[in-house]
Amino acid sequence: MLLVRVVKNRAVAIVGVAAVALSLVCLERYTNDAGIASDAVVTTEPVVQSQQGARIVAPSAGETKKPELTAKNNIITEEERREMDNRRNKVMAECGKKDGNETSQRQEWRYVETIVVDDKHKLLYCGVPKVGTTNWLRVLTALQTDPARDPMKVDKSEFREERNFRYLNSYDSADRARLLKTYLKVIFVRNPYERAVSAYKSVFKNPLHQFVEKYRKKSLQYRNYVLRNYRNSNINWNVTVNDPRFNVTFEEFSRYLTDERTLVADPLSVSSNGLMNPHWAPMSELCDPCEVKYDVIGMHHTMRNDVEYVLKSIGANDLVDYPFRDPNVTRAQAPDYYKRLAPSQIDKMRRLYETDFRLFGYDPYEPPRV
Repeated sequence: MLLVRVVKNRAVAIVGVAAVALSLVCLERYTNDAGIASDAVVTTEPVVQSQQGARIVAPSAGETKKPELTAKNNIITEEERREMDNRRNKVMAECGKKDGNETSQRQEWRYVETIVVDDKHKLLYCGVPKVGTTNWLRVLTALQTDPARDPMKVDKSEFREERNFRYLNSYDSADRARLLKTYLKVIFVRNPYERAVSAYKSVFKNPLHQFVEKYRKKSLQYRNYVLRNYRNSNINWNVTVNDPRFNVTFEEFSRYLTDERTLVADPLSVSSNGLMNPHWAPMSELCDPCEVKYDVIGMHHTMRNDVEYVLKSIGANDLVDYPFRDPNVTRAQAPDYYKRLAPSQIDKMRRLYETDFRLFGYDPYEPPRV
């Protein structure tokens, strides 16, 4: 069905505007090769079909065309496409350098348990904790209804209890292969040093009274473990909600994080097989980009642009607003945390996240500095 959009122009009479708009601009609904339905503006500019099916307006010679700023749209520019292609190509080039490209069974089971399947928009999203995952799940949940809901009115229980989504591990091997081949695959990543600070603040530093009962107990359990094992004291720590003196320090957290016991079988694991807790597990372990080959690799420091890219790709940029938080808060605070660590401790963290640094282009030798 072809829909016609009338573009207003104050400098021309209404009748003339309608005629011009009818001849130049129209709105169509289409489905791409991967089955991703999107709304795209068709213009008189040359149009290029992307791999994912979203429309790209090719720039004229000597200039770069950008979407109109008067309203949100679902146009992906050639410049945006090139940037995403460059990120994907860099990751795959690094994947080709590693010793052995075979995914271990341990790693495979990790990513199939982490990837959320959105059948409505034919999208696979690997949610890395501390990289906007909660808000992404709010947005995807909000988009399940017509019309879309306000993401901030989506209760966390709606996606934590898997009411709207299935995970990739709930499909048989044949269906997994089909989804990985035909759906848009999305991951968002973050500087590992910065992400570790965010995880520490979320689990170990935030006041316990801010947690709901279920997660308060979990945080208490985590804090007790770290205090008993990594604080230089023989006191049998028993942290309670009303005992704020015994907060875990970032140095104590980093020692737990890089301890050989944690690497072999994380005592604070949320799984029965001892896999590292997803809040601080390496992103490459959680989502295995070399095996999954993500179409979209979003970055935390370019979150706003990259979120729009994903929403444009699924034809939803004009349907919902992603609830952004200021990404610069933790980034600005991070240097103060790392100045408290000995160089040898920073080196241990560098080795823990070595693959993340390499795959996603972050500098492992530049921890946040004051």
